[in-house]
Amino acid sequence: MAPLTYRPQPQRRKSGLLVTDELSQAIERCRNKVKSLAAECRRNNRKFTDIEFDLSSNWWPCVYSLSGGANELIRPTDVRRVTDIFEKPMFFDGGATASDISQGYLGDCWFLSALAVVASAGLIEKICVERDEQVGIYGFIFWRDSGWVDVVIDDYLCTKLPPWESLSGREQMIYHNSREKYTKNARRGGQNLLFARSATDNETWVPLLEKAYAKLHGDYESIDGGWTAEGIEDLTGAVSTTIYLKDILDPDRFWKEELMQVGIDRVFACGTPGAGEDVNSDGLVSGHAYALLKAVEHEGRRFLVIRNPWGSGEWSGRWSDGSKEWNDEFAVGLKKALGDFKFGDDGEFVQEYDDFLQVWEDVDRNRLFDDQWIVNSQWLGFYPVNHMTWSHGDITFTISVDSTTEAVICLAQMDTRYFKELSGQYAYRLDFTLYKKGETTPIGHSLGNQNGRRSVKMQAVLEAGEYVVQVRIGREKARETPYDFSDFSEEKLARKRTEWATSKSIATNFDPSSTSNLPLPPSLFAGLTLLELQLEAQEKLNALREKQQARKKANAAAKEALEKAKAEAEAKANGEAEGDDKEEGKEEDEKKEEVEEEEEKKEEVEEKVKEPEVVEESPEEEEEEEEGEQPSRRKRRNRKNRKRNGFFNKAMEAAKRARFSATPYAAADGDSGSEEEGDGEGEDANDSDYNSEDAARDAGVPILMEEEEPEPHEFECSECTEQIKGILYHCMEVGCINYNVCEDCKKFEDHPTGHTFIKFTSSEDAQAIVQQNDDGGDGELVLGLRVYTQKSVPAAVRGQIRKGSILRKHYLKK
Repeated sequence: MAPLTYRPQPQRRKSGLLVTDELSQAIERCRNKVKSLAAECRRNNRKFTDIEFDLSSNWWPCVYSLSGGANELIRPTDVRRVTDIFEKPMFFDGGATASDISQGYLGDCWFLSALAVVASAGLIEKICVERDEQVGIYGFIFWRDSGWVDVVIDDYLCTKLPPWESLSGREQMIYHNSREKYTKNARRGGQNLLFARSATDNETWVPLLEKAYAKLHGDYESIDGGWTAEGIEDLTGAVSTTIYLKDILDPDRFWKEELMQVGIDRVFACGTPGAGEDVNSDGLVSGHAYALLKAVEHEGRRFLVIRNPWGSGEWSGRWSDGSKEWNDEFAVGLKKALGDFKFGDDGEFVQEYDDFLQVWEDVDRNRLFDDQWIVNSQWLGFYPVNHMTWSHGDITFTISVDSTTEAVICLAQMDTRYFKELSGQYAYRLDFTLYKKGETTPIGHSLGNQNGRRSVKMQAVLEAGEYVVQVRIGREKARETPYDFSDFSEEKLARKRTEWATSKSIATNFDPSSTSNLPLPPSLFAGLTLLELQLEAQEKLNALREKQQARKKANAAAKEALEKAKAEAEAKANGEAEGDDKEEGKEEDEKKEEVEEEEEKKEEVEEKVKEPEVVEESPEEEEEEEEGEQPSRRKRRNRKNRKRNGFFNKAMEAAKRARFSATPYAAADGDSGSEEEGDGEGEDANDSDYNSEDAARDAGVPILMEEEEPEPHEFECSECTEQIKGILYHCMEVGCINYNVCEDCKKFEDHPTGHTFIKFTSSEDAQAIVQQNDDGGDGELVLGLRVYTQKSVPAAVRGQIRKGSILRKHYLKK
């Protein structure tokens, strides 16, 4: 295991989209949707219109977010089909390339840079999985949180110029009052698109893929502003890491191990420092995202090819287009090494590595995976400790592998871009530490998610065994108060809430009953009527109720059996005791008669002879003489008590067989005794209150404790639904939501094996499992751990979350 000095071996096999079971399912699902809808449209002789993202009849909720509407730049003046905008539209014209991309009025340079990076890796065609251009329907796939999802759209796009009818008379005169001239000269072509377009005329893949990504996140405005690395993750399923150039220890090693792998198993983007998108003196834009397309070595010198998503605006320093550096023999060889690079104001330029290190602020490295990798994950929802920052103890994960494997570990927040207005007031920062289970020295640490990035990562070589990921969380307020939803569109708000609930359901411990916004899956309604579905649902609920009632009856029967067994044992014990007393009385009468007879004989002897001297015998001798005759009174009482306790033992066994948990026996605290008569120490032997418990205690025999009323808890048993009294068992498995059982139901042992229970004997202690949240639900966080390993060595990932205040109550007590 060597994660801190880990250096990945160069991979010569080109990687692509993350291959998972969900990938093939998403592709197949998307293709089937497109083909089915296209066939239906052809039967009805119409083009496809997406009623879920309907720009044609209601563009506002498709363009603006819940809190949007103020940005006039992204307000369309018209919405038109692709066939109305382009004279001869083509989805691809010679394939998708980075040079095709040109940004529009939307601030999504980060996403378009991601598109350029992915296009350079030749992966765009894998994202656009099905289309029918004549019908106007297109299907795409994207990676979201921990799985592939499909998005289907129509071909309506937002345009900048209004229809002829909206022009004033003066404006119509400019086009000689000719609708045809206005439409042909002003409203045709990609230049009329409001958002992104292709630099290649009549090519449509750029605006349509941008539209699909906007639909994935609810609207166009929701993709205004972001990080290129996250865009690449969404397009490919890659794992991204932001590397700040000022933090690089060895630039030579960074070039060899990282940049020279571009397009093989990783892709890169880069960003400039500053903000505001002002053009600097060197031609670069402040706070802007660029795509890093190629790394080339020529005669010992190092060069990079970089692209501005605007499709214009380039580096003006050394090796810029037309600079003097291109005028010698070295430049001739460099051009050949660069391949298809061309001069021109197309946003693409060359920069030497030394200049690159000085000019740029950060690089987003995105690790791609081929089909030899597999990913496993678990997601959990919880409320972090609200008043603390950079603290442990809210959530932890374990990773298990059976043999040695290279691993990439990614801790991520749920993507909240779609419903950011609903996702709370707080921005979270994350990091984690990796340990071998049972060891105190960490294996390594993740890189923190600076500037609100949604994930942190590390890579390591894991040997066979179990590992612990300890997560540390910090947070700060992103806004002072929650949004006031009263001014929002009710329909738009309902859609956002539905998507919010659907996204949160990825968590293993998600409780569907906690929200009314979670929709039923569409597949549920296929081929069945509502009546059938409701009958089936109620039958399943009835079966659950019957199980609970059976559990109640079983517990009640066991209790009744115990009480009956106790009563019978008591009655039998009392009957034996009365028999012993009668026998004892009979023996005393017989002895009395014998004494009287002896006295009579003695009197007769005294009359005949003189009375002899009497010598008193010692008590020991008297004992020896009496031994073997009748049992002593104490012996008989001990025997009686042993019988009585024996009956109780049998009663308890009968109750156990009735599947009821018996009252615990208590061991005697006194000295052990024997069946023989005691030595007379103590006063109990002759005490009139001496009873069976006293005798059993002296004899070391277990006795029944007197039952006390069990302490009630403020929880119902999840099985029998009765209020829990006495001992409470709480399941610590994250998938068991608030699963509490009484001691009786715990005996049934029909809970899933492998689940761990925590035992509470005090109702006060049991209150510690209650999750305290002083944010009114606004501070909920959904985190997931994704572990990428070699396909032959899949990792098992399990998470645990803090249960109320158990840790703080114990470890921070005075």
